[in-house]
Amino acid sequence: MQSADGEPQSMTSTYITAESESALYRSLRDFWHPVCYSADLGDDKPVGTRLLDESVVVARIGGKVSAFRDLCVHRGAALSLGWIESGRLRCAYHGWTYQDDGRCVEVPARPDLPIPRGACLSRYHAVESGGLVWVCLGEPRFEVPRFPQFADPEYRVVTGQPYDWKTSAIRRVENFVDMAHFAWVHPGVLGSRDHAEVTDHDVWRDGRYLRFEHTVKEPNNGEIKEQLGITDDIFDVRNVYHLSMPLAIHLERCFPNEARYVVFMVSSPVSQKEARSFWFIARNYAADPEHDEGFLDFENLVLSQDKPIVESLRPEEIPMDLTKEMYVRVADAITVEYRRWLLELSRSHADS
Repeated sequence: MQSADGEPQSMTSTYITAESESALYRSLRDFWHPVCYSADLGDDKPVGTRLLDESVVVARIGGKVSAFRDLCVHRGAALSLGWIESGRLRCAYHGWTYQDDGRCVEVPARPDLPIPRGACLSRYHAVESGGLVWVCLGEPRFEVPRFPQFADPEYRVVTGQPYDWKTSAIRRVENFVDMAHFAWVHPGVLGSRDHAEVTDHDVWRDGRYLRFEHTVKEPNNGEIKEQLGITDDIFDVRNVYHLSMPLAIHLERCFPNEARYVVFMVSSPVSQKEARSFWFIARNYAADPEHDEGFLDFENLVLSQDKPIVESLRPEEIPMDLTKEMYVRVADAITVEYRRWLLELSRSHADS
């Protein structure tokens, strides 16, 4: 195979077959994925969602977050239709009630009879961190991805509305870290077509992170010009990325005057062809709440430009045969290394 610039590009180590594609998707069960914002999970009502094609219910029971298969063991009703009562999860159909370990502790129709031994919900790992409720359907390989600015008093943190795209969670992440598309999808916003080149940059692994950084020529216009106090129409912005494998991105945008703007985004795999993204923005300048809407509008503009492009990608997952796509030296270095690592995850899952 050759890369798009004519240079030989071997993809032997990143070749993904139909079998390994399926293994890759299954391997995602062994990682933490967000299912809702902490603020959206109250103390009296569970939240139902889908993760990796499974129906999941999360609830605060006994003061902590629990997650289960969204299925009452009695007659199969969705537990997400129920409520929290006296620190327990009650099913809306017949009132069966479960404690935080998933064990049924009340059958109202016959309280005089022993509760069946098998009356226990399928339970998943669940935890709250960085403003999100995270669930792992299998056994976690890595720790929950970190968003250090969430509790940093030097930063103003704003929560974005979650959004669903008809694409794989992996495709969504690849779009986020694709530096070559800025000039073409976001001209005048994140890039300039007069400066479309992607210069040399390192990509390396560090524990569970794929790290890389790159300095881009970015337009300086609108409110940001006044907020930063920088008068140049084009300036250099150093973008520092931490990709917490497999689907969480922490991007720190470093402006010339030491101002910092952070985006933390996690793409949660609803299914193989649908991703739900949860995200926050944080900044250490223009910290007044009155500016929040403007920053959210900026990010939503970027998302509206990306969405039709990413949803048009075929296949929705990364291709099972990576030789069906072409790769440009340097510009696609992140994609190649990311896919190589994903393939290793799928192989290790298949071998386990």
